[in-house]
Amino acid sequence: MSPRPLPKGTPYTIRSECDLRPELAQLVVRFLSGWASLDAARTHAVTCMMDADHVPVGAMLESLKGGRRNALIAAAQECLSGDDFRLYLKLDKAIEPIQKLRDKLVHHIWASSEHLPGEILLIAPKHVTQRVARNRAMKTAGLSVLLRELRTRRAGQYAQEARVYVYSSAEIEQQVRRLEPAQVCYFLLQTVATKADADQERDLLERLLKGPRSLQLPWA
Repeated sequence: MSPRPLPKGTPYTIRSECDLRPELAQLVVRFLSGWASLDAARTHAVTCMMDADHVPVGAMLESLKGGRRNALIAAAQECLSGDDFRLYLKLDKAIEPIQKLRDKLVHHIWASSEHLPGEILLIAPKHVTQRVARNRAMKTAGLSVLLRELRTRRAGQYAQEARVYVYSSAEIEQQVRRLEPAQVCYFLLQTVATKADADQERDLLERLLKGPRSLQLPWA
């Protein structure tokens, strides 16, 4: 399930603390907390593959910020055999939707709409900045420009200005359900890389990463 654009003409409000229903707010907290655990599991797995000290590796990765994912991939490539590295790349691809949602929740501006009470609206900061600049320009442009802008908004075109996207509770819940299996996969990958005979762990890892239903625990 992918986020959808906010329907044209739907009013929304940007707030410093978004008015979410309690169950949706709890779901977002569960997701962000789960992502933190998953990111720690990924870092721990690669550090064990490197047979390195966790403290300096963690500090180094923290300083990389945007390059963190590529650094982990490069390290895994050096530590894993060809087949096992392909499993690592499969797992990295499988968690990509989880990471994208995390990045949007952390870096985008939250908004809410009375017409969509069970959903969260996310806006890229650059679009809000453009909108603010436009509003300031209108204030100094004169009455004719202001009237033309108001007519445009009445035509239902204003919702596209900020490119607001709607995330439902089902979208977030879907990614929450994938967090635990992803952590299990990193543990299995760590075992595969550090254990002499890990055929059972490798087989389970391959099953967890197989097909469109990847990252679903068989015992869940």
